[in-house]
Amino acid sequence: MFAKIAQHFKSLTMKSQIILFNVITLVIVLSIVWINYYVQTEIFSAISSSSLIQILQVQDQDQIGFIAQNVAVIIELKFITVLQQIEQIKQFYNFFEIEKENIVNNQKMNPCISMKNFIKNKKEFQTPKFCYQAIGVPDYISIPQAEIEVLILHDFISFLNHYSLVINVPFTGKLQIASISQTKYFAQFPSGLLSPNYDITQRFWYQNHLLKTETDSNTGFVFSPLNEAFASQTKEMSITNSIYKKDQMIGIIKEGLLVNNQLIPAVPYNVLLLDQEGLVVYFNIEKLINKTDYFYIYDENITGFNKTDWEEMIQFSNQRERIILVLENKLQKEKVNIYSLEVLKNNFTLIVYTNITTKIDSQNKSAAIKEKSLFNFTISLFVQIMLGFIAIIVQIIVILVVFRPLKQFNSIIKQYTLSLGNNINSEIFKMINKKPQESDALTTLQNKILSFSQILSESQGRKCEMCKIWEAFSYNLNDSEFDFDLLKNQFKYLENGKQEFNKKMLKIIKQGIN
Repeated sequence: MFAKIAQHFKSLTMKSQIILFNVITLVIVLSIVWINYYVQTEIFSAISSSSLIQILQVQDQDQIGFIAQNVAVIIELKFITVLQQIEQIKQFYNFFEIEKENIVNNQKMNPCISMKNFIKNKKEFQTPKFCYQAIGVPDYISIPQAEIEVLILHDFISFLNHYSLVINVPFTGKLQIASISQTKYFAQFPSGLLSPNYDITQRFWYQNHLLKTETDSNTGFVFSPLNEAFASQTKEMSITNSIYKKDQMIGIIKEGLLVNNQLIPAVPYNVLLLDQEGLVVYFNIEKLINKTDYFYIYDENITGFNKTDWEEMIQFSNQRERIILVLENKLQKEKVNIYSLEVLKNNFTLIVYTNITTKIDSQNKSAAIKEKSLFNFTISLFVQIMLGFIAIIVQIIVILVVFRPLKQFNSIIKQYTLSLGNNINSEIFKMINKKPQESDALTTLQNKILSFSQILSESQGRKCEMCKIWEAFSYNLNDSEFDFDLLKNQFKYLENGKQEFNKKMLKIIKQGIN
């Protein structure tokens, strides 16, 4: 088969061989271009897309774990700041109790301003300082002299008020010190309104502290479950500690750790802070920014997670070595990376998980990049195909231009060869070109022979007899008489048949040409 193809290729003209070779080369080049396009669009694109997804997944997991741990550290640091401030106030009270005989306090603490005075002078309310009120006395500000614990606390807080500039409550909102007495005395920082209807003994943190210290008098810090801050919709976790005079508890120091954006910084991920029951006490979740109602983590219609997911989060947060937890968000039908850990003395669970909107945006950007790359690859393919066709067309034109004079030259050589070749080629040339000739080969041959015979006769006539005898003896020739009349008759016969021969030969040549 290959031998036949090679033989057929050799039988083609040089021009046809070159054109065929260029066409085959173009087909090979276009095949390579198509293979390259397929590899780029299918294989490389699949590999790059898969690699990009894996990179984004790993990056998302690393960032979530890193951010969750750092947010937990920030919360714990703020929590420790509150604990340290309460502990320092307690130690300052112990110092005051020991050195109160040597301390002269000429400045008195002002009571909380009434609503009427607040309207008249708002600047006084805005100045950070302690104020007090005593619910149980007629004017709500008189200090009952019969209640020793109230007098001690009032003197201590008045002295503490001189150092109020060092008290910091950005995460708690208010610092309160309440007495354990018949009169409901308490002071608060940095400001407060006189409110006769405010019963501090009915506050949840107050009752919870008494309950915990009643069972264990050595209890230090008491952490109350979340409750709403007074006159606010913000959740707070109350942290309390006891003030003792000798072995008797006379007061409670309380700071409420507000669960808001001051406690938890804004991050580009979904953040949830849950209590032990799964109640969401703080959230920064996409599409739920303005939600004010309380909800649980396992409320699938809101968060996209169910109770099984909540149990897995709790189990994950209790592990010592945590990597990442992958769960499906049923609300948005997407896999998300989750990192959960216990914070604030294991009273709360911090959960950070993938921002699905950001994930979808990243996927859309990746798809857009892929489509753009595919478009560029397609444009490149068509450009290469067009350039290939243009190149082959230019080559064919060049070949035709180059071979045109060669073809003309070959035709001239062929005609010249036929015109100067043997008698048969000469006659073929004459019949093809049909040009009138002055004499043909037979006429020329006849004239040459007649001329030669005449010269020979004249030469024989000039020779002597002795030369003739010697010539006959040397070549053993018989001096036979040459019959010129017979030769003339033969030439006439040839001339008569010449016309018929020319017609037949011309017909054969034309058939061969066609």
